[in-house]
Amino acid sequence: ETLNFAEEESPNPEERSLNSIGRYDDLGELGVGGMGEVRKIRDRTLNRTLAMKIIHQKMLTKHNVTARFIEEAQIGAQLQHPNIVPIHEMGRLNDGRLYFTMKEVRGRPFGEAIEEVHQAVENDRWQIAKSGWSFRRLVDAFNDVCKAVAYAHSKGVLHRDLKPENIMLGEYGEVLVVDWGIAKVLGRRDYAAEAGDLDVVSTDRSQAGANATRMGQVAGTPAYMSPEQARGEIDKLDGRTDVYALGAILYEILTGKAAYEGNSGLAVLQKVLSGPPQSIRTTSGSSSKDTFFFDDIVELEVESKSGLPLPEELIVACEKAMSRSIEARYSSVQAFADVISDWLDGAKKREQALKVTEVAIDLTQKREELEKQSNLLLE
Repeated sequence: ETLNFAEEESPNPEERSLNSIGRYDDLGELGVGGMGEVRKIRDRTLNRTLAMKIIHQKMLTKHNVTARFIEEAQIGAQLQHPNIVPIHEMGRLNDGRLYFTMKEVRGRPFGEAIEEVHQAVENDRWQIAKSGWSFRRLVDAFNDVCKAVAYAHSKGVLHRDLKPENIMLGEYGEVLVVDWGIAKVLGRRDYAAEAGDLDVVSTDRSQAGANATRMGQVAGTPAYMSPEQARGEIDKLDGRTDVYALGAILYEILTGKAAYEGNSGLAVLQKVLSGPPQSIRTTSGSSSKDTFFFDDIVELEVESKSGLPLPEELIVACEKAMSRSIEARYSSVQAFADVISDWLDGAKKREQALKVTEVAIDLTQKREELEKQSNLLLE
């Protein structure tokens, strides 16, 4: 949009008639969750559109929920990083509801770009998708995500819900890590855990007996959960839990699918608990068995299949990040990010070398042609 520097608060008479939320114009609903809703708004003073998250009225009496809401706003405001959505303001509406405003992210989830790149594959070779995304670009965006999470960890904040849907790709190339709703600030009270938002499976005791339980809704996204989170071991969640989730995202970048799949969240959860995912290693043109160690504990034997050429460095990095043993993973997200950055640097140098080689081959052919012409002229 062209910048419009209006002197009056409302850009035009039509917008003056819109419903107001505080000093903002309400432009409609963007989404609704269990804790609150997100609405698109216009700041009349600065003449810009934003997103506003507002807590549900019924939640105001629940101290844990309001404390979490305030903490989410404070976390977002203090994590000032180009790959984290900035928070602008926090306040209370006339009806008592808490709110905070943030940048409106216009784009799409990272998972869509991953799917597009894999759909563009031809003859087991990477191609550039119509949207312009490529395998190299996916890894580059993933590197930005790792840097953002490493920065958050340096500030003592764990995300705890990393997945492709919580990574947004902006219209102009921005890569943004969003939804810090169940983030944990080290050294502070864990309101999300107390509210049960980290409980893997909610249980409902029936009236038939105290020991009778019914498996309920799975909380979170099991396909990206670390084994310790899937087991409900909340006290063991630390930075290496985010490392595991990042490894699961890299797994999807490499294979085009989530590490674990199933007909229901509970079915996926059971697979996470039972063992590591299927190998991402492939042997071109072979249907033989390929045995390798996913981590120091479990040996996998899976059918190899003809597939895409995948960088060995990234496969090893993915396996290490997704180790079922917490101690076997990268000790920090920064260590994981360094491996990804090194691969990208190497890939860039390889691409530069290939271009130089292509130029050299072209010049060699031209030289041979010129030598032939020279010999003919001499004769």
